Amino acid sequence: DFQFYLSILACLAAALLYAISGIYIKLNSKSFDSSLLAGTTQLLAFFFLFPFSYFSPALAPLTQKIILNMLMLSLVCSALAYILYFKLIEQVGPSKALSVTYLMPIFGIFWGHLFLGENVSLEMLVGMSLILIGVFFSFKKAST
Repeated sequence: DFQFYLSILACLAAALLYAISGIYIKLNSKSFDSSLLAGTTQLLAFFFLFPFSYFSPALAPLTQKIILNMLMLSLVCSALAYILYFKLIEQVGPSKALSVTYLMPIFGIFWGHLFLGENVSLEMLVGMSLILIGVFFSFKKAST
């Protein structure tokens, strides 16, 4: 049970720090270059997380294909996304920039269906509709 509550605490702390960092970046965006900030956060995450890889070794040998996929995920999906995210915070503010993260489950379902042939259930469609309605109202309220 301790690990369960610890994981809940970690998720809540991550969400809180994510919100605080968005506000902090917006308040200090004039003194940061978004590309430099994105690169720095990725390097710090690597140096912080790399020592933990000792406790979770690879289950299979690292092949060229695996290494290439890891590089593409880190450079395209993380580094480029962070550059765009920090630029978005500068231009539209943290509320609107963070609201796009709600769309991630929708894209996850879409890509899973498109590339993996995963089934899309009625419950998923209802959930996606609720997410889109929530994002719509958050943008509508933020722009008024």
